[in-house]
Amino acid sequence: IIPNSVLNKTALVHRTRWDVTEVPVTIVLKPSADLEAVTQEIIETIQETVSSQLDRTFPIEVEAASIADAGITVIIHAHIKDDANEMSVRDKIVRALAGSSWLAGVGA
Repeated sequence: IIPNSVLNKTALVHRTRWDVTEVPVTIVLKPSADLEAVTQEIIETIQETVSSQLDRTFPIEVEAASIADAGITVIIHAHIKDDANEMSVRDKIVRALAGSSWLAGVGA
């Protein structure tokens, strides 16, 4: 039971399963990167790296979010199982992608 005084003063936030399981990772690609090829490589790398921790209810999404001076800003949306650790999964993904030739600043 939630008292009315709390309900009247507290904002309720509806969080969906997509929000709860999401592990967003933001990266910047070189302006010349082939987005289709990079997207496929990112998805394959994540599936190989954290397969056992992924929630297969949702696909891995690679969103081209914006264009900046340094390149194309991309947000990777991976989803994890309830018992997986978000920080650990994010760390594994970043380490697996680090050094990729299509990342901005790598081999520039």
